[in-house]
Amino acid sequence: MAVLCFVVMSTSANAETKFAVKDLNYQLVNEIKTKLTNPLLNYRDKNLKGNVSVLVSVEENGKLSFSNITGLNESLKANVEKQLNELNLWTGKEYAGTKFNYTITYKN
Repeated sequence: MAVLCFVVMSTSANAETKFAVKDLNYQLVNEIKTKLTNPLLNYRDKNLKGNVSVLVSVEENGKLSFSNITGLNESLKANVEKQLNELNLWTGKEYAGTKFNYTITYKN
């Protein structure tokens, strides 16, 4: 079973949304944790230990996009990238320009 640990940093383009961003971040972390708790069979090596960095951006239309997914463990990175790209997450347009940087740590 994987243990997910998050280090979170967020930036908001709009000063008025700073407090509401905390709620969005909380919801986003829960969505990611739920999705990543069970690894897919999308890996060649069963070693899914390590860190993955993920940048989440809120687009102008409110769509949350996952980009810049990096990590040293290629199997873990591919697994996380595939699972996150399957999520179809949206929020209000007032959050456009908000970015979240997550470091996800997998431990078996």
